Amino acid sequence: MEPEIVCDLTVLVGFTEPLHSNGIVAGTQAVSAIELPRPEDVFEDLVIAKEATIYKFERIRLANDQPVALGMSYFPTNRFLGMLDEDIGGTLSKLLDREYIKRPIQAAESLELIIADARRAGL
Repeated sequence: MEPEIVCDLTVLVGFTEPLHSNGIVAGTQAVSAIELPRPEDVFEDLVIAKEATIYKFERIRLANDQPVALGMSYFPTNRFLGMLDEDIGGTLSKLLDREYIKRPIQAAESLELIIADARRAGL
């Protein structure tokens, strides 16, 4: 049986911190990084103009080298110029601190338990 991961969801932390505090090695595999017009549902969370574009990063999140989640992160392109060219295989928090001197102060996060379709299972 895999160890339980305990995480306080009342504070804003990334994926890595809760795993490390539970003695688990966190990892990331980049799947895709694209720029696209902002989807309607992302507009509400990012509070950006309807005509704005966003970066969408899709990454497999690992715990002790085992895939445990498929994550999608969205960033407004006008606030994070050139982010598409950055290495997204590490923690985005460190990237934001290092390259943009910004750290999220709020986030909208949702978890959805699904049975992986063929594309996701193949990742």
